[in-house]
Amino acid sequence: MPVKVPENRQVSPYFMLFIIYGIQVGIGVLSYERVLAEEIGNDGWITILISGILMEVILWMVYRVLEKNGGDLIDIHKELFGKWLGGLFSVIFSLYFLTMSLVVMRTYAEIVQVWMFPHLSYFAIAGMVGGTAYTFVSGGFRSITGISFLSIVYSTPLFISLFFPLPYVHYENLLPMFHHSPLAIISAAHQMILNFIGFEVLFLAYPFIKQPKKAKKWGYYAIYLTTMLYILLFIITILYYPRRQLKGILWPTIEIWKIVDLPFMERFEYIGITIWFFTILPNIALSLWAASRGFKRVFNINQRITAILMSILIYVIGFFLNSRDDIDLLNAILSNIGFGFLCGYVPFLFVLQSIVYKVKKRNGKT
Repeated sequence: MPVKVPENRQVSPYFMLFIIYGIQVGIGVLSYERVLAEEIGNDGWITILISGILMEVILWMVYRVLEKNGGDLIDIHKELFGKWLGGLFSVIFSLYFLTMSLVVMRTYAEIVQVWMFPHLSYFAIAGMVGGTAYTFVSGGFRSITGISFLSIVYSTPLFISLFFPLPYVHYENLLPMFHHSPLAIISAAHQMILNFIGFEVLFLAYPFIKQPKKAKKWGYYAIYLTTMLYILLFIITILYYPRRQLKGILWPTIEIWKIVDLPFMERFEYIGITIWFFTILPNIALSLWAASRGFKRVFNINQRITAILMSILIYVIGFFLNSRDDIDLLNAILSNIGFGFLCGYVPFLFVLQSIVYKVKKRNGKT
């Protein structure tokens, strides 16, 4: 029997926009321009566009899989693979989201230490970030949806600040265009996956959406909005920084914030990093909620207790990731896993479910 969520714990259809956008736009926005420029140069915007279109197709598959079953991923796994193997796959899916929350929290802690408080301990930063995220998780899905909405409101000044470099850009930096092969442009899409992963949370959040069929369009809008944001930011960065210089900048978006010059404010990058805390909160809260929700559904244990234990776990693991190489490796691992899940496992589920349902339908007729 597919899981049913009481209406008083569900959210309106249009909140799908904030849920998907809130978990996609996060820590990767601060550095993806450098990674993409190294891979494909000024044609990176084409790769972003292709990645966005691909994500729309993957989202369509996710919707189809969920609509056919009527429950969440735990029900789908149980239906397709049985109780034990399906349970194993669900646990792996939960650990994937737990890793996502670890990556975001540890990377943000590093940024705060490098840019703002070099002598502040990791435990102090991670404790504040993780503790705040857990507060929203313990408040339930509606609470997390609320901070996902507010994160967009709070981050508006940061997106406005992206237009400050325009008087200093060099439009010739975009030339020549289309000078990479189609194969190179498509293969570079792998570098963008880390910035699009996260909307798989829909596999567990679907029962929490009122009238989910009406919410579908808002999911498509969210990915479209994310894609346009990434393209705009990439183009502005490429126009401002020469490609050779961009390769040596670890966090190009933060460097752009340094350009902002206001008569009543200095060091806008400090303001940007502080505000970005509210942008990463939905990343951590939604992924931690998904991980604890998965364990609750599989093992039938209290979600709040699971969320506390998971928060402590990533808090401790993050301490041992104390070098840039460790954090880069963790980001690369998550990117590869996310790529495999979105571009491999979701289509596999889509095809397998279609085959299973056709066989059941045929046997039912006979």
